[in-house]
Amino acid sequence: KIGKFGIEKSYENQLRGKSGSKMIRASSNGNVLDVVETKNAEPGNTVYLTIDTKYQLLAQKALKEATKEAQDLAKQAGTKHSGEDCISGSVVMLDVKDFSVICAATYPTYDLSKYWEDYSKIATTKGDPLINRAFQSAFTPGSTFKPLVASAALEEKAINKGTDITCTGTYDYYDGLRINCMGVHGSINVTKAIAVSCNYFFNDLGRRLGIEPMYLYAQKFGLGEYTGVEIEESKGTLAGRDSTSWQVGNTVSAAIGQSDNAFTPVQLATYVATIANNGERLKTHIVDKVTNYERTKTVKSTDVESYGDCGISKKNLDIVRKAMLGVTQDENGTANYMFGDYKVKVAAKTGTAENSGSDHTTFICYAPYEKPEVAIAVVIEHGAKGRYSMQVAKDLLDAYFN
Repeated sequence: KIGKFGIEKSYENQLRGKSGSKMIRASSNGNVLDVVETKNAEPGNTVYLTIDTKYQLLAQKALKEATKEAQDLAKQAGTKHSGEDCISGSVVMLDVKDFSVICAATYPTYDLSKYWEDYSKIATTKGDPLINRAFQSAFTPGSTFKPLVASAALEEKAINKGTDITCTGTYDYYDGLRINCMGVHGSINVTKAIAVSCNYFFNDLGRRLGIEPMYLYAQKFGLGEYTGVEIEESKGTLAGRDSTSWQVGNTVSAAIGQSDNAFTPVQLATYVATIANNGERLKTHIVDKVTNYERTKTVKSTDVESYGDCGISKKNLDIVRKAMLGVTQDENGTANYMFGDYKVKVAAKTGTAENSGSDHTTFICYAPYEKPEVAIAVVIEHGAKGRYSMQVAKDLLDAYFN
C-alpha cells in the first residue's frame, strides 16, 4: 500500500521507511547453506499534524447540521432557490500566531478506515465526499472579498476614511449593466459600507481602483495563490489576472467578489488570518513535526515561514479591521444578530455568492478583535441564508473560548 492522496501522498517518503534484504547461499538443489548478508528493514517516520481532533469532529458535526437545517427550512418554505439544494460545505480554522490548521472539515465526508470496504458507496454519494473542499474546491467569495478591495483602495488613495459615496440602490454607471444593492444606504463611507455590505459603494470603489491593483493586492493576501499547505491544493482564480477576456465593466462585479473570482476555504482563512496578523502572511501548514517511528526523537519541526507583508499600512489596515468589527457590533451590521452580544469581540465579513441554484453563503472572521488568536472561513454551498455559515463559525468559537 502507498499513499494515494492527502498527507499520506505528500509524506510518502517519510512514512514508508526502507525495505530490508537478505542474501543467502544455496546448493544446486536449492537447499540453503548459509546466510551471507542481511540488511534489516527500517521503519518509516511518524508525522504529526496540527489538526486538533476535538475541533475537527465539531466542525464536521456543525457542517452536517447546517446543511440539514438549510434543506429542512427550504422544504418548509416551499420556494425555489432557498436552500433546498444545500448538501455540502467546508470550514477551515487557523491559529493566527503561526497559520497552523486547527481544523479543515469538508462535508459530506466518509470514514477513511472503511475506504476500500465502502468505496462504491462513497463514490456514488450525492455531493461527492471524495472531494476535499477545504483545499481543492474554489468558490466565488461574494462580499467576503470587500475588505481586500477596501484595503487596496485606501492604500492606493482611491478613497480615504471619510470618502462618502451615495448609494441609490442600483449601480448603473455602465450602460447595460445594473447591479442591485441590498438596500438604499444613501451617503456612506468605507467603515459603514463594510458593516452593512453595500454593493453600490464597492461597485464604484472597483471602478475607481481598477482591476490590476485589486488582484495584485489580493495575491499578497494569499488569494489566487498557493497557501503553502503540505497537501494538494487548488490555486483558485483571480478575476482579471486569470480571466480569458476582460471589459472595464467587469471590474465592478469583481469588486463585490463576483466575476471570475473563486477561492478555496483555506485561501479565505489565510486571507482573514493575514488581516488579523497585522498584514503579514505566513505559510499555512498542516504538519506540526516528524519524529522517528518510536516517537522518541524529532526528525523535523515545522518552522514559521513568512510570505511577506501585504503592502497595506497599519493605518489603513486598522480602518478595515474596525469596519469588520462593525459587521458584528454595528446595529445594522450583517452579522450583528449572531455576534452582537458574543462573549468576545469578533471581526467578520459575511458573503453571498450568486450561482446556479441557491446562492452559496460565505463567512470569514477572526477573534478576539483586540488580540486575535483564531481565524475562520466557512463556505456553505447553496446555503441561501448567511446564518448557516455563521453558525458553523460560532460553534467553533464557542468551543475555543470555552
